[in-house]
Amino acid sequence: MEEEKQIAPTTVRDVAHKAGFKAYRPLAKPPLTDIQMGQRLDFAENLEERTMNFWRHVIFMDETFVRLHPKDSRERVWRQEGERIDPQHLVPSIKYGGGGVMFWGCVSWAGVGPLVYIDERLDGDLYGQILMDNIPQVKDVLGIRAAYIVEDGARIHSTPEVLDIKEFLNLRDLNLPPYSPDLNVIESAWNILKMRITERGPETLEELVAVALEEWDQITLEEIRNLFYSMPHRLSDVIDRGGGHTKY
Repeated sequence: MEEEKQIAPTTVRDVAHKAGFKAYRPLAKPPLTDIQMGQRLDFAENLEERTMNFWRHVIFMDETFVRLHPKDSRERVWRQEGERIDPQHLVPSIKYGGGGVMFWGCVSWAGVGPLVYIDERLDGDLYGQILMDNIPQVKDVLGIRAAYIVEDGARIHSTPEVLDIKEFLNLRDLNLPPYSPDLNVIESAWNILKMRITERGPETLEELVAVALEEWDQITLEEIRNLFYSMPHRLSDVIDRGGGHTKY
């Protein structure tokens, strides 16, 4: 019986490279059920034909948590076997990542809106107060009496008190489907903010808050409008993928 030949892993890699394959970090996305994909598809199809004139009347809102020392899973060191614990190959570890802070923010066709530092537990009452304190000025800048909003489905966004406040403020919820951060452009604005905070390297939570507020105001109108211009592409990608995840 002829001995079975083994293919070396290096040979497989070489063939894959020649065929155009490269090694990438996998994109982290939650699995979607058929129902969730259907909800995303319905949302995209309902808004697919909307023009930029419509999106100019939309306010994208969200909360985000910013860590003082975010872990970078892409970091690598070059070493030889047996050198794993040598001091020059270690990355300092900070307990609990040094903590972090939460912010509420919004973006509109006019650019970034207020960035609110949340230093207490966020509940429906506080969320409603944030809307009352900040949304009127965003609408004033846009020159509109009513606005559409895009936000996730967190419970605090739909308490009876918050719904009353949204009605008072003439806010019409577009009902973003679950697991759809790719359809809320503020997520991309958060990415810009966090990248610039990391580049600044604040050392304390107080510095983190100050740096975040500074860098948020430095996000340009052009950057935000480019995110708005991406909405038709985001929707068409969802449709093309039958409600599945997109690259955004």
